Amino acid sequence: RDSPITCLRQRTVIMPARIYINQNAKYFRLTMSLIVLCLLGLVVPSFALDPQASSTQQLQIPVVPLIEATNYAIPANAIFVDQNTGKDSNAGSKSSPFLTLNQAISKASDNSTIVVGSGIYREGELKFWKNLTIQAAPNSQVWFDGTQPTSGWTADSAGGFKLINSPSNGLCTAGTGCLDAPDQVNPNYPMAWSPQMVFVNDVSMKEVSTRAQASSGNNFFYDIANNALYIGLDPTGKKVEVTTKRKFADITSPTGAIKGIGIRRYGSILAPSNVQGSYHGAATQLSQGGSGRPNNFTFENNTFFQNASRGLSISYTDNTKVIGNSFLSNGSNGFDVFQTNNALIEKNLIRDNNKESFAIENSASAVIAGSKMVKVHDSTVRNNIVEYNNGTGLWCDLACTGMKYYGNVIHSNAKHGIFYELSDNGTIASNLIYNNKGEGIKIASPNAKIVNNTLVDNGNNIAIYEDPRQVTASDPYADTRNNIIVNNILSSSGNSTTNRLLEINGFNNPDSVVPALMVGELNYNAYSRENPEKPFTMIGYRGSSVSKTFAFLGAAQAEGIEKNGVESRGTSQPIFVDKGRFNFRVSPYSNLTTGSKKLTGSLTYIADDLNVSPFESYAFGAIQWQSMPNPTGTQPTTPTIPPTTPTVPPTTPTIPPTTPTVPPTTPTIPPTVPPVASPQDIAVRKMISDHNLSKVKVFSFDKSVLKVRAYLPFGGLFHIAADVSAIVDAKGNYQITSVNWIVSFTPIN
Repeated sequence: RDSPITCLRQRTVIMPARIYINQNAKYFRLTMSLIVLCLLGLVVPSFALDPQASSTQQLQIPVVPLIEATNYAIPANAIFVDQNTGKDSNAGSKSSPFLTLNQAISKASDNSTIVVGSGIYREGELKFWKNLTIQAAPNSQVWFDGTQPTSGWTADSAGGFKLINSPSNGLCTAGTGCLDAPDQVNPNYPMAWSPQMVFVNDVSMKEVSTRAQASSGNNFFYDIANNALYIGLDPTGKKVEVTTKRKFADITSPTGAIKGIGIRRYGSILAPSNVQGSYHGAATQLSQGGSGRPNNFTFENNTFFQNASRGLSISYTDNTKVIGNSFLSNGSNGFDVFQTNNALIEKNLIRDNNKESFAIENSASAVIAGSKMVKVHDSTVRNNIVEYNNGTGLWCDLACTGMKYYGNVIHSNAKHGIFYELSDNGTIASNLIYNNKGEGIKIASPNAKIVNNTLVDNGNNIAIYEDPRQVTASDPYADTRNNIIVNNILSSSGNSTTNRLLEINGFNNPDSVVPALMVGELNYNAYSRENPEKPFTMIGYRGSSVSKTFAFLGAAQAEGIEKNGVESRGTSQPIFVDKGRFNFRVSPYSNLTTGSKKLTGSLTYIADDLNVSPFESYAFGAIQWQSMPNPTGTQPTTPTIPPTTPTVPPTTPTIPPTTPTVPPTTPTIPPTVPPVASPQDIAVRKMISDHNLSKVKVFSFDKSVLKVRAYLPFGGLFHIAADVSAIVDAKGNYQITSVNWIVSFTPIN
């Protein structure tokens, strides 16, 4: 017979018919070892298609993200900037470009387009009030960077290394004066106020408060009095960059656009007011200037990354569009909006903000969120991904009105998913909200409509609270009244830390109120607990003269609450298609495919906004949501998922026909709606396809790191699997970082 050695040569397996274990145990062990190596030889080449797929070769994870590729049209009279071939003494044409954006802005006439080529532009403190479009050249990586490379480091007698005459002395040094209020600093992170930043080979260092703490490790200390920097790492042979510029730009243009560029590492601070002679509450600021309120300004396909506080601030504007941007790892919020009307916030990725760990506990000066909006009116926030932010995901506060939240995926944030506070007439519909540590949706406002959302494993999936503040001229919406909650899925896993699926709490001295006033309609919602006793209390229904909790839906229905609600208990019939792989579509085999309320009457506008028929009874929960931000470089003018039939009601009377209204047995999700998968789900599917796997078991997915067990198809004595780690981007593309093989004579779990 052929030996196992032959199979190693031929890359085929020819197993012996029998294996005799005799006195030559050493030969047997060697034979079996070679057989195992041979089996691995069959499968290793599959993973080896990815050069990083070696358990001994670790992927160097890129610490600077790629900017979304764009290909914008270039007008004939465009002005060009190019770091590689430009000079500021040039004419600014394509063949004779400027070196800096600042020069291009100074030479541009109103309504000009400036095209910027690939490169790192260390510019900042720009100001412009002309109507300009600034866009990346096609398929270019354009970074505007607030740092400066440094040299001249010397060994410090106390340990570590020092740089005298730091170039960062222009940043805010006012301590808590760089904040709105001192309580915005978490005591565990006392240096959060400081805009100082140091990067060694693109890795951010941790700022500490004493020179001694910076004597070793990935730490740095800035000596304000002597303008000296101290770092714990040896800078020899390394790229050491220090933030020197407070912001990228102040924009007061009546209109214009910024498209396809990256803005990173500027020393913005949390205080939006005038500090040390300048306003630098964000790396980029759009606000009202001498020409009035900006109108129809667009930020599209930009990346705001690692700025010391906010990435972007928008204030006193109308019709502003924020589309397809990435707000990543900024020191406080990704972006904020203040006193703005008719904004469109669409298809943005808002991830991992509040890297400085500013305080997120309740206080009068609390401001931390992926995005916080104040006094914003009649604006739409749709189809965004909001994840892993160290705070609330989306927060609208203090007299927002007419806000609409549609199709957002909001998960794994350190506080609430959506918080609508002291505001009026908000609509929160068809969102997927899961695994947030605080409330999934928190309402302390009147007249909100919470419709067709899917909420899973949040602190409380939906929480309606009465605020202790009284109605005044400055807080006209302090009373929580007349909210509507219909067609939502409120679910918890067996091991969930969810407190309650629904909490309505009117206890708040001196302004306690009964739940029935807080919620005008509570009906047609679906409640699901994989473990019927977790949480033990399904619904809290409490207020000034009422204090009730319900462990089961039937008990609530017996008191006239949730008459048309649906309950699902246990795991024998899952309600989602594949929750383990983050597919939260309602399973066609569950009891949640029918029975929801039609979006007619006062809810018709929601169906119109979602571009679905109001006359259908859809499955409970979200109807459609964003799978990933994938802007095309042009502003979408149609809804994300176009219907196959017009949504305009027919000219015939809208009275329902006399035929039965019972939905058909086929799933009620419109067939044109594509299944939506998260980036990790897409990555798993690609992995199975790329490597011919029999299945993949997901262990964890945390901040783009996916850990799975991949099972290899093989029959006979052996069972083969591999524990795989991979980096996953927002589009589900993956790069394998490590592979640990498992070969066993018994099945591998």
